[in-house]
Amino acid sequence: MNHQPNASSINSRLIIESVAVFLLLSFVAYSINTQLGGWVRYVLYVPVLFMQGLWLDRFYIVGHEAAHKKLFPGNLRKNDFWGSVILLPLMVPMP
Repeated sequence: MNHQPNASSINSRLIIESVAVFLLLSFVAYSINTQLGGWVRYVLYVPVLFMQGLWLDRFYIVGHEAAHKKLFPGNLRKNDFWGSVILLPLMVPMP
């Protein structure tokens, strides 16, 4: 029997993964900035900030899907809530 996940479970996983990786990158950036000093801080800090910036782009893509009511098409309230939460770090309002 071939079990395929539905769009809602895939999108739920997408949101959980997006937030979890963002929090992890934020923690790593904070740790590097507060625990290390000298040139080592900058050698490690700059790439982590770059990765975090790329991850914020992912937040925008997920929020964009929510703005078009495609994140959770069967539940518009859930779609708007999670779209607003995902766009919050970018300070972009949900239309």
